[in-house]
Parts: sequence; structure tokens; C-alpha cells
Amino acid sequence: MQHAQGKWLLIEKTSNKAIGYVGIFYINEIKGTELSYALLTEYRGKGYGTEALEGFKQYAFDILNLHKVCALIHPENIASEKVALRAGLVYNKNLNVWGFEFKLYTAKNPLHKTKSQ
Repeated sequence: MQHAQGKWLLIEKTSNKAIGYVGIFYINEIKGTELSYALLTEYRGKGYGTEALEGFKQYAFDILNLHKVCALIHPENIASEKVALRAGLVYNKNLNVWGFEFKLYTAKNPLHKTKSQ
């Protein structure tokens, strides 16, 4: 099976404006699937990031049947760390990817079934 990849545009419901994106990418260097997200500055701090990440995490688990997802977060991006934590990801470790230091946050699918289960 190939790895799911892509970005989805986030649209604010009441204004119908594009406010950011959420994406999913397989990263060879960490052998894992990353959920990425970004919002336009004026839409940060309003819960949109958490809502998008939670929903996309659920999509990754329920539809794509992924066992685990992660987020690579720059160590100084405290707001992004808070989004990841509110969306149910937990800090795993610091690691260097592509020559940059990141904090790795992960979430495991509680319903994932492997062939041995």
C-alpha cells in the first residue's frame, strides 16, 4: 500500500474564507506519517488548529487505518505544541530531521488492529 499524502484547505464556515491547511505526509527519515497544519495569522488562537488537527487525526485513524501519526514541531513554536497536545498528541522526543531540530509528538490509534491481534 502506498502512503497517503496531500494537503486540504481549511475553510472558515461563517465567512467561507480560506484560513490555512492541514496535510498528511509520509516522512522516510522518521518512518512515520506526519500531520502538518498551518493557519493564517489572524485565525490563530481561535481553536481552528486544534479542530482541524483532531479531525484529521481521526480521519487518519478511521479512514486510512493508520497505527500512529506524528507532528514535527520546531522547539520554539509553543503555540503549535499546545495545538498538538489539545488534539491528543503527546511529546515523544527531540530529533534532528533534514538538519533541523524538532520535537516529535505522536498519537496512536486505540482501535488499530494488526494481523497478530
